[in-house]
Amino acid sequence: MINIIAGSGMTISIFFQSIQQHFGLNTITPILLVSTISGLTSAIFLIFMGLLYDRFGPRLLLMISGLCSFVAGLILNLMMFQQSWDGAKFFWYSIGFINGIGFSASFISLTPTIMRWFPDRVSIASSILMASSNAAMALWPYLIVVLIEHIGVFKAYQFTLLITALAMFIGAAFLKPPEKRVSGSGNGIDINGGGIYIDTKLLLLLIAIFFVALSSISIVQLLAPILTESLVLSGIDRQIAEKVIAPEIMSIAGIFQIFSALI
Repeated sequence: MINIIAGSGMTISIFFQSIQQHFGLNTITPILLVSTISGLTSAIFLIFMGLLYDRFGPRLLLMISGLCSFVAGLILNLMMFQQSWDGAKFFWYSIGFINGIGFSASFISLTPTIMRWFPDRVSIASSILMASSNAAMALWPYLIVVLIEHIGVFKAYQFTLLITALAMFIGAAFLKPPEKRVSGSGNGIDINGGGIYIDTKLLLLLIAIFFVALSSISIVQLLAPILTESLVLSGIDRQIAEKVIAPEIMSIAGIFQIFSALI
C-alpha cells in the first residue's frame, strides 16, 4: 500500500507540460531536467541509505522519505508564487534533488524488508514490489489529471507529495522490521560485526534491481511528454492527447505491467 500511494512519483511527467505552460516556456527541456537530477541523486545516496538501513532498520528510512516529500511540498509552495521561470527553476531543481533522496530512502527501506519477510521466495518479494509500483502507474494518471483540472498543477503536485509523506510516516509507525539473520558461515557479509548477516547474492540482486528500477523510472518520468508530442505529430489535438490519451496509455501500461510482474 505504501508503494502504491508513494508511487504517484512514477507519473510525475503528467505535471511537466502544465508547468511548462504556466511559465510560458517554448521548450519542455528545462522541466525535464528535474528527472535527471532526481535519478542521479538517488544513485548517489543509495549506498548511504543502505548503511542506515543496516544500522537502524526500515523505519528511519521511511521517516527520511516522508520528510523529503513534505519538504518538497513546502518548496513547491514557494515555487508557485514565482512569476518567471528564472525565479522558479531553483525551487524546481531543489525538489528534484530532495525527491531523489526520498526515493533512495523509500526503495532501500521497502525492498530489503520485503525480501527478508520472504527469505526463501525472493522472486515473490520482487514481484510484490514491481506489481505495487505498476499499480501506482495504473491508478494515478487519471487522478492527477482530474486534480490538475480542479485545483491547478501546483496544488495537485503538492497533494501527491503530502499524501506520500503521510503514507511514509504511517508506514514508519506501524511497519514491523524483519528479524535479523545471524550466521557465522556462508557466502555473506556480517556488517561491522554487528550480527546483521546479508547474503552477498541478495546484495548483488538488490543493487541490480535498483539500477533497473532507476532506469525504468527515469523513462517513465519522461513518458507523458513523449506520448503527447508523438500523438500531436500524428494529428491529434494537443489537449486531447495531453489530458485523455496519454494518461490512458500510461494506465493501460501499468495494468499490463502488474500482470507481467506477477506471472
